[in-house]
Amino acid sequence: MPAIDLTELDGLPPAYRAEAEGRWEDAATLWAELGSRYPEGLAWARSGTREGLARAITCFEEQGAPRAAERARSLSRSQDDTTPRDSRAAARAHR
Repeated sequence: MPAIDLTELDGLPPAYRAEAEGRWEDAATLWAELGSRYPEGLAWARSGTREGLARAITCFEEQGAPRAAERARSLSRSQDDTTPRDSRAAARAHR
């Protein structure tokens, strides 16, 4: 993301400003206070944290946005180390 001159953010509504500054949790909270669940979910997803992605999935599912929920699930799965390991090779290595 390109660097943002903070003077360019003057006058932005708080939720947009928080997003522009990369303060995803603050942005999500502000969107929730406004009752804007979809932008709230987007902000949680953009946080990239496990908790944020879980909250994004909930937001999207509650709104009937299955594709957005699936995208958040996909991002969440990509963070997990789910690579299968060969248990026999691991056992041999510990001998």
